[in-house]
Amino acid sequence: MKNILFRRVSVVLSIAVLSALLCSCSFFAKKAIIKTANEFCEAVCSGKSSDILMFTDGTDRDFRAALKERLSFNELSEEKSIYASHMMKSLTCEIDEESVQVKKNEATCDLIFSLADYKALMTGDFKDAEDLGNYIDNCDKMTVTVTGEFSKVDKEWRVTNFDEEEFQQLYDFMDYMPPIGRSALVEAARAVGDSVIKDDPKLAIDLLPEASTADPFDMTEYINDLFDVGGNPTDEEKVLRAAVLDSMVCSVDEEGLRIDEHSGSVTIEITIADYETLAGKEFKEIEAITAAVKSCGTKTLSFTCEFERDGSEWFATNLYSEDYAAFLKYKDFYISLKPISGTYKATVDITDKFTAFATNEFGISMPSDLEGRIFISATLVLENGKYNVTIDRDAMEKTIKDYAEVNIDKILMNALGTTSATGLDALAKLAGYNGYDDMKQSILGMVTSKVAEIDTSSIESSGTYSSKADAIKLTSTTGDVIEGTIDNFGVITVTAPINDPDAKKFLNSDTITLSFKKIE
Repeated sequence: MKNILFRRVSVVLSIAVLSALLCSCSFFAKKAIIKTANEFCEAVCSGKSSDILMFTDGTDRDFRAALKERLSFNELSEEKSIYASHMMKSLTCEIDEESVQVKKNEATCDLIFSLADYKALMTGDFKDAEDLGNYIDNCDKMTVTVTGEFSKVDKEWRVTNFDEEEFQQLYDFMDYMPPIGRSALVEAARAVGDSVIKDDPKLAIDLLPEASTADPFDMTEYINDLFDVGGNPTDEEKVLRAAVLDSMVCSVDEEGLRIDEHSGSVTIEITIADYETLAGKEFKEIEAITAAVKSCGTKTLSFTCEFERDGSEWFATNLYSEDYAAFLKYKDFYISLKPISGTYKATVDITDKFTAFATNEFGISMPSDLEGRIFISATLVLENGKYNVTIDRDAMEKTIKDYAEVNIDKILMNALGTTSATGLDALAKLAGYNGYDDMKQSILGMVTSKVAEIDTSSIESSGTYSSKADAIKLTSTTGDVIEGTIDNFGVITVTAPINDPDAKKFLNSDTITLSFKKIE
């Protein structure tokens, strides 16, 4: 009996000792998991890919390379670097020690991360990057709970599921750069709208980016032309303009605003009197025009203005737009109690025709990114039943010369297939010139000489005219008849013949269409 009792006691004691040993192993494994989890989380919150990868296992080469690239903040812009550093500073982690489960060489543990709610930042309003950073430091946080999976590798515990989506969303904030300068962009957009409803071109001009010295196109002059600065409207036109201006209401679509780091856009809407419905109507007295504008109903015009940001200032980059010009089209609307006599001016853009001419005439391949524009300007005078059409030859030659001089380097480099100074000189000498500068000046001289041969006087004419309703007929002293139209804005459009062979070749046409706008 004593032996049986002794054996039973021994078995019980053995089980107790074994259980203690097993519990002790589980305890130490759990402590090891918690220690590794803490070190791993510190690495994750540091954003240092090399430290993170020290505590992971099972990720492939592509994943590791992608992680290093994503966390390489040195390649970011200054503003995004400030954003990323504050976001990383907001990232913290707690270990749920009660959740640790160990099974042989495998284990799991819940890791509770928190970081600034970057998605909520997308609708924020931040003056600059520092303002954004300060907001991140104090804003509400979002929680991301991830179950970390651990395996024992070479006697060390390692996280084996770091490449899963749950972990990677911790760095998704890199894809959500919050907009900077939202209020400033709205303010700039309102200034664009105010330029129209306050009839103040300076408000628009002040928003133009700094012009390139190489680009002869003058945006300030273009804006002033849209607003008819220095124009000489008739009394009827003054009354119409004042009435239309008084009808305008402007709004900015802030909900549709878009900002992508240093660029942005927003839609501007202007409700305006539908003055075009007055086309063809007769008025016995000038005062009736105001009443007619007030009763003609309204229409809404919209323009999506594009902006670029420099520091905290936004500049409008697409005011050379038909949609912006449409706001000011009322200034061209023709309404009169008087005959159509007066002085008119037409400007035709012939840039594409010139580049085609240069390609055919000189055998030079023309690049697609040339700067500037070339114009032909014509003047039409109607007085006492007689007309006279003249071409501003000097102005045309000047725009061609300016265009050629601005773009000659780009054209020749494109044609020669090199941008190397040594290469350009060598190719020029092979062509029989003293060097590249000699070649460039020679070709500019050839262009000037060729343009000088063009006889624009063949487009000019004079004679008598007659008009009825929206039609006009010009009869030259040589018997040629040119028919044209007068649109709702008082613009006279005629298609004139071109008789000079060189002019035909230059414009690649037998005719030229001219739309004359009244200037006085």
